[in-house]
Amino acid sequence: MSEKAHKINCLGFINRQSKCYWKTTKQPIDAGFILEYMEEFSFQIQKETCIVLDNAKVHKSKIIRERLPYWQVRGLFLFFSFLRIRHI
Repeated sequence: MSEKAHKINCLGFINRQSKCYWKTTKQPIDAGFILEYMEEFSFQIQKETCIVLDNAKVHKSKIIRERLPYWQVRGLFLFFSFLRIRHI
């Protein structure tokens, strides 16, 4: 009998000074998880910040797009690369 492996997913950002900001979950990373972390992160930034994302559907979901104006007021901007990055 095989045992199902435990999997941990991680969403993270690295700044130009190599500081890492991250959050893990045992659940799949979906738009709701990304929204929750981006919301937390938007209150932590000290200066204007740009996050580069690929064009995955989850990154451009309706709930993410609806939140963009609020994050921009706080100085958080999203830039969508024209490429789809499969594995980083």
